[in-house]
Amino acid sequence: MLKHGLDHSLHAHEARSFDQYAATLRGQRQHRCLQRGHVVKVGGCGMRAGAGLGQIAQGEQAFNATAGVLAQLEHTPLQGRLAGMRILLVEDNEINQEVAQYMLLHAGASVEAASNGQLALELLGAAPVAQLRLPSKPCAAPPGATPAPPDWAATPLADAYHRCKGSEWDPWEWGLMGSRRCRLVAVRDQLTAQGLQRHKVAALAPGNPMMDGFRHNPLPAGLASQRRLILLAGSRLPEALGNARRLLGCLNLQQPRQPASVLVASGSAPTAAAWAELLGQAGFTPLPPAAASAASGAISSWQRGRWTLLLSQNRFATWAGWAELGLATAGTATEQLAGLGVPCLSLPGPGPQFKAGFARRQSRLLGGAVVPCHSQQELALKLHQLLDDPAECARRGAMGRERMGPDGGSAQLAELVEQQLLG
Repeated sequence: MLKHGLDHSLHAHEARSFDQYAATLRGQRQHRCLQRGHVVKVGGCGMRAGAGLGQIAQGEQAFNATAGVLAQLEHTPLQGRLAGMRILLVEDNEINQEVAQYMLLHAGASVEAASNGQLALELLGAAPVAQLRLPSKPCAAPPGATPAPPDWAATPLADAYHRCKGSEWDPWEWGLMGSRRCRLVAVRDQLTAQGLQRHKVAALAPGNPMMDGFRHNPLPAGLASQRRLILLAGSRLPEALGNARRLLGCLNLQQPRQPASVLVASGSAPTAAAWAELLGQAGFTPLPPAAASAASGAISSWQRGRWTLLLSQNRFATWAGWAELGLATAGTATEQLAGLGVPCLSLPGPGPQFKAGFARRQSRLLGGAVVPCHSQQELALKLHQLLDDPAECARRGAMGRERMGPDGGSAQLAELVEQQLLG
């Protein structure tokens, strides 16, 4: 069985395209696994498997996104590499499922798809299937369930279910991983692997593909003397616009004690024009081009008091490592920040994605590396508290690194697939 999630370049914050995966493995023996159609993503925030491709594309965008990925795959030498293999594909997102099926069928495999774990278990009972299990549930803290973030009201039914499970995993997931036909269980962090091993699941932690591809560029001199935040509003419209407006409002509630730069790492949406309108409404004034903004790759810079805001598009992979602290209403990008050791403050809103329940689960799954706030006033207060407390920032950053796992997962997973499934 192949538990499959795809993470292509449609979301600027995810910084992971098919070509980047190929580049990671190109010239290496492991690249043959990529050519065989195994492109692995380890989870979204634990709330849905395979977050990314289908969740950020809607309507015509979804059609264009799928067409673009399939066009890339046309040039990948997949033909016949999985001939004779039977694969059960478990994927709840229709577009992810379509792309994965295309890859596997093009490689010669016989594919049967299930949209959820219950259907997968029923299909497993009906026929023998060659199995690979690559669970995308992140950051399960063994041996019991991770507590919810402090100062948040209880959700009795969900909390009771979580306590009864004693784990982030659902019963059907235990059933799949514990099956005698399961050939491989690979998770993204050692903490999760150890918890599964206590339950007699032979889990490995080869690294996290989500942490591959970040560029460790030197910090520009103009930023080195300032405090540095990164602001992630997400990319789903119109929600991202509302989230951006609320995060900018937090900055207006209190000025920093010393000059501070806010790195706004945007994708193609919201557009630069939409950001300019938001920043003007929030009281920021545009600055003339300067050496500091040019060196950082910013497309524009803005100021209000001691806050200097640098706006970029598609620079998250570079800017993420420069930040001391994140202000985030994003999913995957927030997890990636945590994995880089950057603690985050989040501010859930009306949704439809980044609501209170999402933020609460994200914080729990990342062990407290992300602190959800109830209001703009609370976020502004905690922002300045963390900027004044480097020891607490370091502690929360270490939590994020532990829960996300190290980089290098793309090549290691490809090697495991080749050895244990294709060998």
